[in-house]
Amino acid sequence: MGWFYGFKLHLIVNDEGELLAFRLTPGNVDDRQPVDRLATGLEGQLFGDRGYISHIPANLVVTGFRPYLWS
Repeated sequence: MGWFYGFKLHLIVNDEGELLAFRLTPGNVDDRQPVDRLATGLEGQLFGDRGYISHIPANLVVTGFRPYLWS
């Protein structure tokens, strides 16, 4: 893989637009990596694009999260 400069901002917001969690990662980090930490302690439905929910972490399935593809 080539060089990548920059950062990614990962956000979780509720249906009212309130910020629930955020994480800043280097640009070369897989989008799925911060999902575990971001969703810890949250309940309900989790919407994300294919990069985030193509592989659902086991602990999110156990806690009852229902993932939805948003692309």
